[in-house]
Amino acid sequence: IKHQISPRVGIALPISDDSEFRINYGYFFQLPQFDYLYTNADYTVVQGFTPIGDPDLEPAKTIAIEVGFKKSFNEKYLLDVTIFQKDVSNLIDVNTYIHQGHYLEEISGISGLTQYLNVAKSYSMGMELLFKFIPTEKLNGYLSYTYMHAEGTASSDVQQFETLQQQYNLPNKAISYDLSWDQRHTIIGNIEYTMPYSSRINLIYRYNSPLPYTKDRGIITVPNNARLNATSSTDIVLDKVFSVRSTEIKLYVQTMNLFNTRNILWKDRHSIIGGSLSDPSAYDQQRRVTLGVNIAY
Repeated sequence: IKHQISPRVGIALPISDDSEFRINYGYFFQLPQFDYLYTNADYTVVQGFTPIGDPDLEPAKTIAIEVGFKKSFNEKYLLDVTIFQKDVSNLIDVNTYIHQGHYLEEISGISGLTQYLNVAKSYSMGMELLFKFIPTEKLNGYLSYTYMHAEGTASSDVQQFETLQQQYNLPNKAISYDLSWDQRHTIIGNIEYTMPYSSRINLIYRYNSPLPYTKDRGIITVPNNARLNATSSTDIVLDKVFSVRSTEIKLYVQTMNLFNTRNILWKDRHSIIGGSLSDPSAYDQQRRVTLGVNIAY
């Protein structure tokens, strides 16, 4: 039997008629997936990756805190600042090791195994700035900037297995490094303008700083020791609404990645885009135009 206490506290304080301060703090727990608990319960080990589950795994524990401040200006502009921090422990990763004289050897005739364990942890912190504006009845939008840093000991539940598979030796199993989703800077801009004759135009811009990946630097290679290129995309949506009796018909055209920017999503450990097979999935979608209609009765 496992039990946890999960306290959560949230406070919002109005400072003035147009400003607010808030703070949220809490402990959060998440049960492991059943695969991590019960997979391969009969200890069958064959060629390939056959990890053994552990029914006694601990729940993942997250300690999160968020502090924010919000202020409006003339009821047309809003500034929202948020600072956040998240500390996660008891995450799942696999560990491969050899048993000597262990009972599993008597059961299955093996001398080693790969098992899911509570051995990983992560830490993330950052800040978000959000500016909303409605200067006129026809124009509105927002601009957001997020800074975030995430580090830990595993980016996935098979991190250590993949490291051993590629014959890397980590300087220290408990070493922290930039996790695969450690995207330091994100900028999003959104502008919507209402035009005559029940038509609108919406423009969205996204910028993401480079994500990390693992580059082969010899026998001792720390995961995510290199960075991809930054990515960006501009999307545009045009729509027009027609009313026919009690039916509303909306025609729209949506263009994703308007400027056909060639964004790289991944490289292999030799820094080859798409690997030795030149996998096209290494690139994000190029320009895509969609025409559609929505009918509401």
